Amino acid sequence: IDADSSFRVIRPGMQLLAIPPQKVLSPKNTFNNQKNKDGVAGVQHPIDIDHLLEEKYSQIQQQRLQELKKQKRSTIAKKIKKFEQLLSKLPNKEKLELQSKEHSNIGNLILSNLYQIKPYDTQLKTYDFEGKEVTIPLPKNIKINRMSDYYFNLSKRAKAKAKNVHIEQENLSSKKTFYENIYYALEQANTPYELELLVPKRAKSLRKKEKLREGELFWIENYKVMVGRNAKENQKLLELAKANDVWMHIRGVPSSHVIIRTDKQNLPESVIEAAAKLCVDFSVKNAGDYEVDYTKRKFVKIQEGSNVFYNKYETILVTKEGIEIRV
Repeated sequence: IDADSSFRVIRPGMQLLAIPPQKVLSPKNTFNNQKNKDGVAGVQHPIDIDHLLEEKYSQIQQQRLQELKKQKRSTIAKKIKKFEQLLSKLPNKEKLELQSKEHSNIGNLILSNLYQIKPYDTQLKTYDFEGKEVTIPLPKNIKINRMSDYYFNLSKRAKAKAKNVHIEQENLSSKKTFYENIYYALEQANTPYELELLVPKRAKSLRKKEKLREGELFWIENYKVMVGRNAKENQKLLELAKANDVWMHIRGVPSSHVIIRTDKQNLPESVIEAAAKLCVDFSVKNAGDYEVDYTKRKFVKIQEGSNVFYNKYETILVTKEGIEIRV
């Protein structure tokens, strides 16, 4: 290299120039045809690889959380829809009462016109008690002297349904509300652990495939946790619980009763905290701080139904976050 093309000419009595700083290029911008003021492609700045990796990992984790949340919400939404359909199919009380009255009248009309009915008749033409002509279908394969009983029995069934339809409605509504609370809790969950706690995967072991006829069954750190979805199930769980099992509910609020099967072991604090959170999540939708009382089942006395009196209890504070949810 001659003196004309060299950047640092070395000659006696001539000042040696400093080596220019190395230009560090970002891989992110090296291929986008951007140039700096010196005409060099890329942007001159150091790369924080650790920060980029952490940011990417956080994005992946958040994406997985949202996918899992969507999956769990879909499962619970199907259960909510199921109870909505069952509620919509419930018979109307007024219609049942009218039906009961009509069947009773038909039974009386048949009883009053037995002499007109011939073997193998399929219908009876007569006049009702208001003088109007009516045609009554006769039941098949039933003796003539038992035909009136057929309609009287239909009348009794309709009357019983009308009397108890509100009980079934309350039962289905409470279960629907229970799953709506789970749906809201899923939306508020911030970790996969919280999501799995609310809606566990199908258990592989036979022990964990156990089902509960009254209430919902969960497993927290291998401890069996039972949650009542309404007053009837709360009462049933109280009857099923053993003396040393832990019972809990929200103080001053109508709530699910939670039973933790202890098998006479001391419960870890983490299990109590997780069960208390379940109790709150399954019982209320509103955000706030809730006091959850818990004690051994032997210190709980049933007053009436699922109403109880209890002592020797401890209290844990559970905070429920607020968020707008649309099912």
